[in-house]
Amino acid sequence: YLGALGVYQHNIAKSQLDNKVVRAHIYEYTTQISIQCSKKSIVKKTINDGIFPTQLLFCLKEKEKDNADSFQWFFNAFCPILNPKICVLIKAGVAGACGKLVAMKDGCWYQLLNPII
Repeated sequence: YLGALGVYQHNIAKSQLDNKVVRAHIYEYTTQISIQCSKKSIVKKTINDGIFPTQLLFCLKEKEKDNADSFQWFFNAFCPILNPKICVLIKAGVAGACGKLVAMKDGCWYQLLNPII
């Protein structure tokens, strides 16, 4: 979904740069499309359908810890720079999941049309 919106680009991130471990990957993109997925269809809307451009900032951590750690990352890394007046934290990808969610890094599933996020 993030790839279809344009904010995420598969195989661009590196785990090391100049022999230093990378802790997170930040992607920024202004998208002009909206994608609504259901079990029966995928509907793509554009600026012609009344969708206005939206700036997306996506941070993908290299190592998963827990939600409290993710929130701390947000407040320590982004808030001093962006200086937001309101912060909305959305816990994504956990509905109906049992156990711990992990990112698949083998690259086999990245071309799915409607991935589960």
